[in-house]
Amino acid sequence: LDSGLIAVDRPYKVRMLLGGKTFRRRIQEKGIEEGTRILIQNSQARPFPIRLVDRNTELNLGRGEAEKIIVEVIDDEQSES
Repeated sequence: LDSGLIAVDRPYKVRMLLGGKTFRRRIQEKGIEEGTRILIQNSQARPFPIRLVDRNTELNLGRGEAEKIIVEVIDDEQSES
C-alpha cells in the first residue's frame, strides 16, 4: 500500500503480506489476509485509514504495516461479488 500509487475509494484486493510471522499474525488478527477486499479512505493520512469491504470495518494502519501489504486493483464486477 504505497500512498503515492493508490487511489482513494477504489477497491483493492490484498495479494500478499510481506514481513515475518509476527506481522502476518497481527495483521490477520485485524482481519487482513490474502484475498481481503479493501478501500483506501485517505492515502495521505497517518495512520493509514482503510475499510475492509466484506466486514464493513474501518482500520488504521501504521506506515510500516501499510508498506508490507501488497494489493491489486479489482474492477467493479469483482468488488460486488
